[in-house]
Amino acid sequence: MTEPLFAGSLYGLRFWRVVVDDRGEWLAGPHQSALWPAGGEWLRATCPTGHEAPVAECDCGVHAHHPRPSSARRVLAPRAAVAGVVEAQGPAEVHEDGFRAERARPYALALTPRANAKLIHRLANRYDAEIAEVRGPAELLAWC
Repeated sequence: MTEPLFAGSLYGLRFWRVVVDDRGEWLAGPHQSALWPAGGEWLRATCPTGHEAPVAECDCGVHAHHPRPSSARRVLAPRAAVAGVVEAQGPAEVHEDGFRAERARPYALALTPRANAKLIHRLANRYDAEIAEVRGPAELLAWC
């Protein structure tokens, strides 16, 4: 076997858009319209071409950055987004900057001084996620 094997979860940094519909507030990826399932459920990656996700020849899978200073700055930068830590499981493609996994769920949402605290608390409750109270990238890395 030449593929690396991870027996447990992988954790990475990412951010989400907040989407509001008649059922409430949801997390969604910055480039995809799929809503992340609530209540601690796993988002399972799919590929429009029909194969299992992720595979090396494709960009499919749930994306996350490795916890590093540059990625912590990157996920905290967008003003209209919610940053946090994702827990991923299943097959994963690990790369220099991050990974793509078969399934993931929000593990923690970042509550920064500029964030809407009420929104972060509502989303953390909805997604059964922890709240990481951080003042910036260094504290987000320390929390990880």
